[in-house]
Amino acid sequence: MDYNDREKRIQRFLVENKKYFPPARMTDIKVKLQSLTNEQFEQVEWLEFRDPLTMTLIAFFLGELGVDRFMLGDSKNGIFKLLLSLICVGTIWWFIDLFSIQERTTLYNHKMLMDTISYL
Repeated sequence: MDYNDREKRIQRFLVENKKYFPPARMTDIKVKLQSLTNEQFEQVEWLEFRDPLTMTLIAFFLGELGVDRFMLGDSKNGIFKLLLSLICVGTIWWFIDLFSIQERTTLYNHKMLMDTISYL
């Protein structure tokens, strides 16, 4: 595969997945993707990222039970949030999480991508 095809694939990946990552990190992601071999990049293309909008809906409907925290790999706070919800204090945390879920989701996706790249 020549350089132009590779750059087009990287650009397509960035455009198709831009909603999954923090906008400020897109340049960093592009640089990391350019450093990968073709085989490594193919593995990255198969990654499935969490959709911030879907996570917002999950946080709205199931966030009081900590489901959003569990889905983003934050099991400790998920359990704590669930326990607080049982005594009716978790509603405050649920409300705060509604405003931060999209940012936490994009940061989760970025970390997953960077961890995968460093593993390859």
